[in-house]
Amino acid sequence: MKDNQGKMVVIDAWPFLPSMFDNSTPAAWPHKKGQPNGPLIVCFQWEGENNDAYWIGLLMQILQSIQKVAKQEGCTHDQLPVYCNTSLADTPVENIYKNNLWKLRRIRAKYDPNEMMSRAGGFRIPPA
Repeated sequence: MKDNQGKMVVIDAWPFLPSMFDNSTPAAWPHKKGQPNGPLIVCFQWEGENNDAYWIGLLMQILQSIQKVAKQEGCTHDQLPVYCNTSLADTPVENIYKNNLWKLRRIRAKYDPNEMMSRAGGFRIPPA
């Protein structure tokens, strides 16, 4: 850590009960009754722009390693959506909204024809 001005490393798994979605209603982020999706949080803190490539590369490597083990243990699979509040900025929007993306694109076309929401940050719904 010291060689690359590392300040903090936190790795945390958020386990949720299988019943977490039992009373939820449909939403933009896909979820199913009986199928919890516990995000994995990996947070690195460092100083110096010159260290960005090192720490982001290490973060990606660690996430991939943990996800591989989680898949082998049956804790996750590729069909689960990625939780947007804990995603890296380059996460494809398709990985967040999965099969709901087509519906969100239609809603956007109807209610935001001038693409005002494209001026906001976050994961943007592409035009229909």
